[in-house]
Amino acid sequence: MNRKFILVISALIITLALVLTACNNGNNCKHTFSDKWSCDEEYHWRAATCEHKEEYADKSRHTFIDGVCNICRYKTALDFALSDDGLSYVVTGVDVKSVGVTVTIPESYNGKNVTAVGRGAFSGCESMLAVAVPPTVVSFGENAFEKCNKLEGVYIKDISAWCRIGFTGLYSNPLYFAGKLYLNGVSVNNLVLPQDVVSIGNSAFSGCTSINKIIFPDSVKTIGSLAFRGCVNLEEAVIPSGVTSIGDGAFSGCSKLRSVELRCEIEMISNSLFAGCINLGRVILPDSVKYIGNSAFYGCSDLTELVLPRTIMEIGSRALDGCGKLDRLYFKGSLNDWQNVDVSEYADLTVYVYSDEKPVGSGNFWHYVDGAPVVW
Repeated sequence: MNRKFILVISALIITLALVLTACNNGNNCKHTFSDKWSCDEEYHWRAATCEHKEEYADKSRHTFIDGVCNICRYKTALDFALSDDGLSYVVTGVDVKSVGVTVTIPESYNGKNVTAVGRGAFSGCESMLAVAVPPTVVSFGENAFEKCNKLEGVYIKDISAWCRIGFTGLYSNPLYFAGKLYLNGVSVNNLVLPQDVVSIGNSAFSGCTSINKIIFPDSVKTIGSLAFRGCVNLEEAVIPSGVTSIGDGAFSGCSKLRSVELRCEIEMISNSLFAGCINLGRVILPDSVKYIGNSAFYGCSDLTELVLPRTIMEIGSRALDGCGKLDRLYFKGSLNDWQNVDVSEYADLTVYVYSDEKPVGSGNFWHYVDGAPVVW
């Protein structure tokens, strides 16, 4: 009897041990989950109560009704207002006392998409370190992030949607303060724009310090004003042939920009386009360019070679101011053509005209050697 009793007890102990360790048996694991919700600003879920704390169940985004998630009862710190057309919602403000260090703008509110951030909505929100922007948002109001000086990161999930956002001035873009952009949690260093991007909005990447290279698709037609202003780690840019317009100051303040290749057929180098690009050494303008805008190359202190097409008609005010190393201009036309160019502010610069073959007589002439302008 004693032996049978011991065997029964031993069997029970082994069975109990197997039950208690079931969560460690791979495919046979039967996780258990809390009946209470866990949440952050974007999601709610049921946390595991077994040994596998990394597991979760029923994870989904909040669905806000009048500021409260109708599933987990999480209360947002954001304020909303119905848009003028009644089809979507606008973020109008934030409760600075209850907002967390990471602010997540929801995709929907009261069953409608959140499509805009209103004027001054986050102004002065100094506790905010990061903001997550959904692809439903298409516009940011003036000064939306003014004085958000502690911002460190902007998190997005769709780069094409980001390019389409309409920003109202620099302070409306959180990147101006944060500097770093994250796409699906990964820092954007090499910015590869998808083929569906046709236009890059004004100030879209202004102040983005994480970008060091941009790859534009052939689909891009327009680059907005200040689109890449202050991208201080950007080193090179190749503008594809399909681009027809580049806005004012689009690459201004890109202090590490060394190389720009303009394959596009634009008629104007816009105002302040490359102002403050202190490491830019050579620029060859497309044959389609007629005008160089005001302050276009202002402060490009390392610029030594500027090749102008025969089509050029005017060099704007202060366009070459601060270009201390630029003592000559390379012109693809003839001396007679040059007489028709309005360059009153820079009449003292030596002009070299293009010649395929070495000229017999005297004069200032140049030609290409391995893609670079060289004086005969």
